[in-house]
Amino acid sequence: MKRLTLAMVVLGLATLGWGCKDRQEEAQRLQDELDGQTETVVDTPATDTAVDLVPETIPDPATTPEAEEMGATTPDLTMPPRDDAPGFTVQVSSTLSAEYAVTTEELYRNRGYEPFTETASVDGETYYRTRIGYFDTFEEAKALQAELVDRYSVTTWIDRIGN
Repeated sequence: MKRLTLAMVVLGLATLGWGCKDRQEEAQRLQDELDGQTETVVDTPATDTAVDLVPETIPDPATTPEAEEMGATTPDLTMPPRDDAPGFTVQVSSTLSAEYAVTTEELYRNRGYEPFTETASVDGETYYRTRIGYFDTFEEAKALQAELVDRYSVTTWIDRIGN
């Protein structure tokens, strides 16, 4: 009887440990996705490899030979500030790196949002602020903020825009 109890306890602990490892791997995968730096790719159960998702330089898609032949230009992916009315926006990132801002903007665009990046000069340094949405009320911005925190566990900032 003692052996059966011991076997059940060992089996329970092994199952619990396995489940925790899966949750840790999932948490790391989500953090990597949010960071936009690396993604864990599992080739076989025995090996994990990291893939660099952010190249040293981000090539301009309009400069490829095919795009030049077609007369393509680089689209402006930022939304201009709305000067006609005051409102609110949700800031998801503020960084000194233009490349990181582009990566963050693409990440949220791929998730179905309409992000834009604005620049701000603080103490002589240029910050790239990635934001989502123009909202007429603070409550609307707060609803998006709650959604982002719930889905992606990110820290956000609601900022006033316009007049």
